[in-house]
Amino acid sequence: MLDLAEQQGLLEEKVISELRRQLRESKFIVTPEALAKVLVDHEHLTNFQARKLVASASEATDAPTTTRQAVAPTKAPAKEMLPIEEEEDIVDLEPAAPAAAKVDPLDELVDLEPAVPAAPQAPAAAPVPVAPAPSAHDSIDMAPLDFDENPKSSSKPVEPKPEKPKAEAAPSPPKSEPKPKPQPAPRGFKTLEKPGSTPPKRESKPAPISPPSIAPPVEDNLEVLTELTPLSVPSGPAPIDDLFAVDPIAGPAPLGSDPLMGGPLAGPLAGPLGQPAAAAGVVVPPKKKNQWDSPLLLIGGGALGVLLLAAGLLVYSLTRGSASELFQKGEEDYRSGSYSTAIAVFDEFLKKYPSDPNSSLARVRRGMAQIRQVTDKASDPVQGLKAAQQVLPQIEVETESFNEARTELASILPDIADGFATKAKDEPDTAKRVELVAKTEAAIALVNNPSYIPSSLRKDQEVRISQIIEKLDAARRSIDQDRDLQTAVEKMTAAADQNQAATGYATRRELLKKYPALEISESLMAATYRLSQGEQLQIEVRDNPLPAAPAAAAEGVIAIALSHAETAGTGATTGLVPVVVEGSLHAFDLGTGALKWHKYLGQGAPAVVVTPTGDWLAVDVRTSTLCCFEPATGSIKWRHAPGERFFGPVVGTDVAYISCESGTIYEIALADGTSPRQVKLPQKLSTAVGLDSRRSRIYQLGDHSTLFALRMETLACEETSFLGHLEGSILVPPLVVLDHVVIAESPGINYSVLRTLAPTGENKQLQPTSKVFRLAGRITEPLLTASRRVIAVTDLGQTSVIEIDPTSPQQSVREISKLEATDSEPTTTYPAVEANQVWLVGTRASAYEIQASLAQLARRWTLHPGDRFVAPLQFSGGVLVHARRRGTQDGILVEACNPADGKAIWTTRIAQQLAAVLIHQPRSEVFAATRGGLLYSIPRDALRQGLYATPQLTPPLGGGPISLSQLSNLGNNQYLISGFGTGNRGILCNLEEKEKSRYTEFSSIDGSSRCTPLVLGSSVIVPLEKGPVQAVNPLTGEAPIFPFTPPLKAGAKFPWLSPLLLEDGKNILLSDGGVMLYKLVERAGTPPQLALAGESTSTLPLAKQLARVASTIVGVGRGEAVDSLVTIHPQTLAVTETKKLAGRVTSGPFAALDLVLVATQPEGIIALGADGETKWILDYSDQLAGPPVVLGSDLLLVSTSGKLVRVEGATGKIIATGEIGRVVTGVNAVLETRLAVAAADGQLLFVTIPKPASP
Repeated sequence: MLDLAEQQGLLEEKVISELRRQLRESKFIVTPEALAKVLVDHEHLTNFQARKLVASASEATDAPTTTRQAVAPTKAPAKEMLPIEEEEDIVDLEPAAPAAAKVDPLDELVDLEPAVPAAPQAPAAAPVPVAPAPSAHDSIDMAPLDFDENPKSSSKPVEPKPEKPKAEAAPSPPKSEPKPKPQPAPRGFKTLEKPGSTPPKRESKPAPISPPSIAPPVEDNLEVLTELTPLSVPSGPAPIDDLFAVDPIAGPAPLGSDPLMGGPLAGPLAGPLGQPAAAAGVVVPPKKKNQWDSPLLLIGGGALGVLLLAAGLLVYSLTRGSASELFQKGEEDYRSGSYSTAIAVFDEFLKKYPSDPNSSLARVRRGMAQIRQVTDKASDPVQGLKAAQQVLPQIEVETESFNEARTELASILPDIADGFATKAKDEPDTAKRVELVAKTEAAIALVNNPSYIPSSLRKDQEVRISQIIEKLDAARRSIDQDRDLQTAVEKMTAAADQNQAATGYATRRELLKKYPALEISESLMAATYRLSQGEQLQIEVRDNPLPAAPAAAAEGVIAIALSHAETAGTGATTGLVPVVVEGSLHAFDLGTGALKWHKYLGQGAPAVVVTPTGDWLAVDVRTSTLCCFEPATGSIKWRHAPGERFFGPVVGTDVAYISCESGTIYEIALADGTSPRQVKLPQKLSTAVGLDSRRSRIYQLGDHSTLFALRMETLACEETSFLGHLEGSILVPPLVVLDHVVIAESPGINYSVLRTLAPTGENKQLQPTSKVFRLAGRITEPLLTASRRVIAVTDLGQTSVIEIDPTSPQQSVREISKLEATDSEPTTTYPAVEANQVWLVGTRASAYEIQASLAQLARRWTLHPGDRFVAPLQFSGGVLVHARRRGTQDGILVEACNPADGKAIWTTRIAQQLAAVLIHQPRSEVFAATRGGLLYSIPRDALRQGLYATPQLTPPLGGGPISLSQLSNLGNNQYLISGFGTGNRGILCNLEEKEKSRYTEFSSIDGSSRCTPLVLGSSVIVPLEKGPVQAVNPLTGEAPIFPFTPPLKAGAKFPWLSPLLLEDGKNILLSDGGVMLYKLVERAGTPPQLALAGESTSTLPLAKQLARVASTIVGVGRGEAVDSLVTIHPQTLAVTETKKLAGRVTSGPFAALDLVLVATQPEGIIALGADGETKWILDYSDQLAGPPVVLGSDLLLVSTSGKLVRVEGATGKIIATGEIGRVVTGVNAVLETRLAVAAADGQLLFVTIPKPASP
């Protein structure tokens, strides 16, 4: 057997030589099975190798008996005692704990020695003598470790009574009594201790009877043991009948007595180091000889038992080895990827050994091999899916073994799904893609089955599974996209056939909103082109001359524009410049800045367009009329009214073009305003046309999608180009530069794009160029051009300069310079360009130079930061003209400046809001005070001129800002026009002696007030938001009366209502804008003071203002959702709710005639009598511009929208109406048959009062 092991290289040469030596020295026959077991226990061989080796040795020949002659040891002297150091080397028969230190190769040598038969039982345990010192010829063996505490045996040995353990007990000193003759120590397999090592200390306690534990494996670096001291003196060869130390008649020997296993041979009666009981001093009675005690019977019976056991073990080993080998073969083939071979092996295994413990795993392995056979090497996942669907339900029933497959399935199943998903995503054919998506979903179902991929394994695959799902979603979207595309193309084709291009374009937009990538789809482009061609066929040219509109009827309104030249020009430049601000066209002298004339066009009127002949074309947005003005006089030469809103005009050589919102383009002769031709497009329009004089073309952008190219001479459509722009995205007309059409599109609220189209090919059809420029903000002002450059400015301040170069086909359009956006909120910025100079005005005025070589705009100067520019910038007569509001100051400054440095040449203030209008009736002289503190005194003969530029009073320089808003009648034709809060200054206007009018300053007032001051004697009462109510002298500005101060709270403000003088003319009623009411009276003293005469609390907070008729006081109670009309008792100040309204009070209450009028929504105007009862209600939904004007017994109501309504005071019946046609901010006074009204643009209007119809 050792020869075979050596030939097959199963054991190291040193191990074999050592085993041969021990076998030679052994006294017994050692069978191959016993030797193999030792080698297996010491882990030199595996079970499979040992079985194969034993089988091979048995077939070759019967193993010869190997014996060993014991070497006669030298006896130690009987009286010689071991030293204490050597006594520690004695090995007791008890389990030893495993050594924690590193195992030395010498500690694992195996020595094959005979075992001594077990000694007969002794009646009692004798004292344990110290064994003699071992000789140099004995092998020092160590007993095996880890004995079984419960050995199985048919003959139960007598167990000694356990003694209490004594930790670290030292050996007893030698006694003088004679020692018995030492007996040879039992020999067996023992782990040798390394020479020189110190054995561990042990407790002195009886050794339990235990089976042997597995000995540590023999290391590869075994060494031949020499010069080892034996534990005891051997007594010579043992008789043959003591083989295995087992009595065959007595039954099985106790476990652990096997001589080849090195167990505790003698049982509990053995002495130290395995000595027989007799050697330990125990008296053993003589044994009676039995007839069955023949050595031959013992040998024969033992041999027969051994042979039977060996035969059984051999049969089991051979058959078991065949099943394991076959299963192992299948495993190896499976692991190596030989799946076909593995399937065949596992089939054979399951056929031969269906009940083998590995049969369940074999079925799982066979199934996985079937799946892997088609997934590992095949690129088509179809077979893999089919195999998985068929096999997995069959093998998942193998509950315990199926877990072995889950780790592999965690990668195999996602591979199958990924294969389908990738193919589905890339498949161009829709039908095949649908099939692949279905298979992908089936594969995903396997992936999602927790029986195949549990959550513990799935988490490592989540990223990949997500990617597969993304591919699957992309494939599904692609299927939906193809279907939706086909449906959309069908709808667009039908729309083209039915001349419904708008419907077709809407279908296209919806499709691209969902699938933007389809914009380049050939089928979609073909359907779009068909729609475009259909539109071209729908264009209708009308050769229908239309006359100019008749002259407008004389307006019943006299408008006076008040201006003030803050800086007058030198007159070096001649001519007029038009400026449209606040809805009015103003003509300024370009040299001096003087306002020559003005004309109201309506809020939102566009800038004036100058014709080649010098006329001004302006649009009256109120009537949608194009007007041609004579610049010198302001007279209208002709008018053309298409009858609908239009965009433009755009001026050609002798005609102008206007684009109506409905889709009609008018060609209008500049000479007389007639329209010789019109063209009707199939779309609505939202911007003016662009002209190409080189190609005699007119370009008109439709409200969406299409650019129309018309012939100038005939207005016939030559070409349509599909652009795909959205409704409302075109805010400025196209611009043509060197045959290139530049289009500004603003599809979003915060960005714009610039596109260009250029003529290409032999037929010069327009095609988009490759360059598209994106800008921050919307382009709301028309594009400008200088030579071949285009300037675009957005409402966020980004400026881009584009250069057109048709001679460079590769780069015909390029951006040569730009400014990044500087504004965070949309602000209109107006550009102007001349040569390489660019000026921009928005929230400041700046000048730049285009430096194309450096690709930048170099700033030259910046002025007026913080101002807001309100009109397009104009470059005229070598000067720049702009209009702006300066901070919070009143009015608009129109200024001409030097373009080189921005310094002002002249500045004129216009459009100042009016704070008050007073009329001196005897002289018919009008006094108008602006909110900015200018006071104009306008004589009657100047009213018809419509202009007045000479204020009587001008605020002194350095006096700080001033803002006037309240008017108080001081009596004797004197009025106080005041404003408390900004400068606390006012104007004392003396109508009788106008030269005495002057400014006054209220230095004693510390705070602001929103109320109209109340005149009380020689003082005015001013409630301040801080709380105190002060009385000041308007002539001196001093405070002669000590103020009244209500209870104050830190940081609280008082929204006082305007004070009301009670019927007695002495007491003042005040509301704090909340629930508190105060009655104040001037009390004499030094100094006098405003004293509290009474107070009360309202259940509702009061709002708006108070009004009184006789003794009836009416106020407005503010509820959470609706208002109420309340009355206040003048004595007790008790508040009574008289009428709960359905909504809110919009204006009032106002006292007029013997009524109190309140404008409400939705009831209208409610008139209350002196008794507090409702007299009448007028259905009136407009917002009142001011208090009703008393006309005898009638009342004139003026709305902010400019409507006049005259009603009877007694009944509320409407007796006359009128229309101002302007936005009104205040109603002031009556001059003869006209009503003085303040317009929103700062002009003073005199409106004819409507008269009631004759009965």
